[in-house]
Amino acid sequence: MTGVLRAEILKTAKRWMPYVLFLVMAGGAAIHIWLAGYLSYRNNQDTEFASAAFRSFAFPWSLAALLDSGQFWGAAIFTGILTSSSVATEYNWGTVRQALVRGQSRSEYLAVKLAGTAIICTVGLLLAFSVGIVFSLLATDAAGAPITFDVPGGPSVPEIGLMILRAALGILPYGFLAFMLTIV
Repeated sequence: MTGVLRAEILKTAKRWMPYVLFLVMAGGAAIHIWLAGYLSYRNNQDTEFASAAFRSFAFPWSLAALLDSGQFWGAAIFTGILTSSSVATEYNWGTVRQALVRGQSRSEYLAVKLAGTAIICTVGLLLAFSVGIVFSLLATDAAGAPITFDVPGGPSVPEIGLMILRAALGILPYGFLAFMLTIV
């Protein structure tokens, strides 16, 4: 079964769709950090909105916003589109029949397809989150603020872990739902 799973991951990774979706998510993180956060902060430093703008891009406050937007982008765009596209192209190419004729059961085929898509989506979402963190660190440094976890009102390390877990648990049902809707 691991050989079939590796083949499924390779088949998905050879397509252009995961990379385009990753670029969309990384672009969303860049827009969120640089355009909505850093530029708003720079242009409105004397207003009451400066504090809110600062918290939208500065590390570690930006982690919650990145996870929330990543949960939307990951669930709505990356997971849903990649899952639907993967199943639909397999059906159009006729590889579903080939797999079933080879002796692979339908439940095994679907389990491998779901596991492979889940692994690809998890890696893509973690990479996009990492890009967002790098953007946040660069913007925090550009604003002249210290980069540390020990900030008043900022999230603690256990809270960050819980935020990541909450975002992951928010994304998984959407991927499973998209997968089930495409195979029905």
